[in-house]
Amino acid sequence: MKAKSSALSDVGRVRVSNEDFYSADDDQGFFIIADGMGGHAAGEVASKLAVEIVGEAIRAMLDRGGQAFQSSGELKTSFDSFLQEANDQILKKGYDNLGLLGMGTTLTFFLLRDGRYYIGHIGDSRAYRIRDNQIAQITEDHSYVGELVRQGIITKDEARVHPHKNIITRSLGTKSEAEMAFYEGEANPGDMYLLCTDGLTTEVEDSKIVEIITNSGSDPDSAVRNLIAAANEAGGRDNTTVVLVCVQQ
Repeated sequence: MKAKSSALSDVGRVRVSNEDFYSADDDQGFFIIADGMGGHAAGEVASKLAVEIVGEAIRAMLDRGGQAFQSSGELKTSFDSFLQEANDQILKKGYDNLGLLGMGTTLTFFLLRDGRYYIGHIGDSRAYRIRDNQIAQITEDHSYVGELVRQGIITKDEARVHPHKNIITRSLGTKSEAEMAFYEGEANPGDMYLLCTDGLTTEVEDSKIVEIITNSGSDPDSAVRNLIAAANEAGGRDNTTVVLVCVQQ
């Protein structure tokens, strides 16, 4: 089972810098996005550092071979340690350079291996599955409004326009301990998996996202460009990063 992906990041129509960062590796079946916070370039430092540290650790694990996949529990333990290392390094860089103190980042990664997907997640960037023209959000947002949605206090549509939608409850670099969420499941040929920062999901509803992807046919490059364009047409108030992974036989 192989992966074919397309990825694009855009500054949007309001921000002057792009604090998102991503990496896409079709050969290894590994994809990662991060949305930095902190301003004055601090956010882009945090997101880039997190993607590089976690990406290097997972690629090294993959290079060691299949013994790393003996059990989901062992895999989650490894992922936890990789995110904790990134968390520690972001904190250290902030303490070493007070201009960066307080920076942080979301991080979501997707690994396709032996017909299954594995996702590590912290923050409010998202991973979705598109199957049979239906979209399903896999990850849960680690945010104030995400918790309100889970409690049934507000709807997902209300969360998109809530005045406190930017309050993140988990991230890398803001606390001493990184609390990662872990997801896994079967991946089928024809599935598409979407990783995106909240620059997309606060501007474009899930139903519109799957409509854009479906109307783009089998061309992931076109789908990614059209998703970025839709976010900007809706306001483009944040950086937007999209990674679309197509699973092939």
